[in-house]
Amino acid sequence: MNSINEAKELYGKMVATGLVAGDKATAHLLMRASLREEKPEEALEVFSEAIERGEEPDGLLYSLAIKLTARRLIWQDKVEEAVRLKDEMVSEGIPMNVIAATSLVKGHCKNGDLGSALEMFRKMEKEGPSRTVLRFRF
Repeated sequence: MNSINEAKELYGKMVATGLVAGDKATAHLLMRASLREEKPEEALEVFSEAIERGEEPDGLLYSLAIKLTARRLIWQDKVEEAVRLKDEMVSEGIPMNVIAATSLVKGHCKNGDLGSALEMFRKMEKEGPSRTVLRFRF
């Protein structure tokens, strides 16, 4: 746990030297590590870098980005960005999962927008988010 920064540094060197192009699994882990360290900006940077490398985001990458964006709502009004990420995920054919949906509902509530939170909840209730189960522990 104390070597998260070392892991990030090593991964950055590997990508920079061309040893690896990067992959979703590593991006997931680095985003979760940044989330654990309460560094949402770093985690979103990992997401952006993965996209720039040509990584095809999956439901987990999008969900983590949405969760991190929604978490930032405490400090900044970023609800539009979180909703945009959700819309992008759905337009790519990736169903909204429980993590993304819950993060958006919580984000709307923290932002004081109970109407949007209820609307998202009703949409989840009607459409039923995918039941992606994620079990990452650090």
